[in-house]
Amino acid sequence: MILPDFDAARREASRSLAQLARAERDSKDLPKLTISVRTSEGPVFETGLQRGLRTTH
Repeated sequence: MILPDFDAARREASRSLAQLARAERDSKDLPKLTISVRTSEGPVFETGLQRGLRTTH
């Protein structure tokens, strides 16, 4: 996907991550979702969501 600028890439990554999270919300096999954004020169940023449950007892 080609986007015009960094802000457009950030918005699209956030939207896409939210859509993935909704689509996979009942999955037991997907603890982490990550979207990597890069240019022809290399990586620019990553956004992610990690699900987990930590108990104290």
